Amino acid sequence: MADNTNNSEKEETMNPGLTIEAVRKETGISFRNIKYWTALYELPFQKKGRRNYYPPDTVELLRAIALLSRFHVFSSRYIRWLIDLKLERPLKEESSYIAFLAEEPFLVSLFGIHAPRSPSTTVPQHSSSSSSSFSPSFSAKGDHVHNNPSDSSFPTAFSRTVSPDDDVIL
Repeated sequence: MADNTNNSEKEETMNPGLTIEAVRKETGISFRNIKYWTALYELPFQKKGRRNYYPPDTVELLRAIALLSRFHVFSSRYIRWLIDLKLERPLKEESSYIAFLAEEPFLVSLFGIHAPRSPSTTVPQHSSSSSSSFSPSFSAKGDHVHNNPSDSSFPTAFSRTVSPDDDVIL
């Protein structure tokens, strides 16, 4: 019986992930997009010989990228921020991310959306001289804002959910 446990442990450590063919079958994402998104967003994978193996976390990120891309709303830069935050790595374009965060009070007042949070980024004060009296306050936990880097959920940019019964104009 101990031999079976050792064999399964060896199989787990030897299994580097899914091949590109398996990822395509499981997700429905084209080979071209898998390769493109892996390179563009610097997603982790393991190379053995001439094959790439994608770990389960990377497969989930590819699914999320496919979903966000289907909406035709999110820019590649914004998706990159989400990926960098999820993988807890430094943001590629931190200056533009900080500029985006500086405008967050306006976006929250107008649309009710929050930016995902990077643990290392400080939010500059909004210096707009607009006549708007709205000044939102953000708690440390924030509504649906990704503040906890150890949280396994994918960060979201929206602070509320819309039910099918809501009248929403997109």
